[in-house]
Amino acid sequence: MWSFDNSVFFDFSALSSNVLRICHIVDLNQDFQTKVSAGTADFCFCTTDLIKERLLGHNRNTFKINHGYNLEGQRDTTMQLPGSGTTKAVYAGNLSMPYIDWKSLHDAVILNSETDFIFIGPDKEATSLSAEGEFKAQLKGKSNVYFLGRVEANLLQAFYRSADVLLVSYLEKFHPEQANPHKLIEYLGSGKVVVTTYTSEYRQYADLMVMTDENEEFPQAVKKVISDLYFFNSESLAERRMTFALDNTYDKQIERIEKILKYPHDDTFLK
Repeated sequence: MWSFDNSVFFDFSALSSNVLRICHIVDLNQDFQTKVSAGTADFCFCTTDLIKERLLGHNRNTFKINHGYNLEGQRDTTMQLPGSGTTKAVYAGNLSMPYIDWKSLHDAVILNSETDFIFIGPDKEATSLSAEGEFKAQLKGKSNVYFLGRVEANLLQAFYRSADVLLVSYLEKFHPEQANPHKLIEYLGSGKVVVTTYTSEYRQYADLMVMTDENEEFPQAVKKVISDLYFFNSESLAERRMTFALDNTYDKQIERIEKILKYPHDDTFLK
């Protein structure tokens, strides 16, 4: 039994002892009946150090595995992105999430007026605008900003490959919850440079992306990257990003999990 949601199924003691019981938590806010779910599982898996620390308190067989990179259905294609700007910056994800730092994105747009900023993903209109919502609304009035809505998942890599810069921007108070957003591994698979607010699980891979320590640095970081795309999107850096993603495909992650299940006291292959 492999459960990714401890709000739905959490008590593995209800299962026979002959059944392999796995608790797998990928989001920090997935914190429902954690003591029971982790304590009654044979193994726990997670995507960040913060989740690992929480689970270890209930089960010593807890291991961190990165998100999987999806190769299925991908083709080495690009597409024409909207706008007449000299460079293209893309942000993809659920645009209704309360975590997004729209002020930083707004300021990056203002600072880089020659760049087209393309936002991809579902975008449910709020009934009332927060301060961040106001910045988002202002963005929608900019001539170099395009909101494309939801697109098919198998087209996302074509958007990423067609961009010059890929963006991640979360409010500082949500950095612990967004310590390892799934979009990052998909971004890296395109080979294109990523500019991101602080994302702790990738701090050791700072050479693969441009990460700010504080959000106020984000707009200038975007400008710095755009001013030197020849370096940041060089063939050598692009190859390293794609290699990293290919080392984290779903098949590779399953292989790692299988080794853990077989050799739980030898995690050297995870280093």
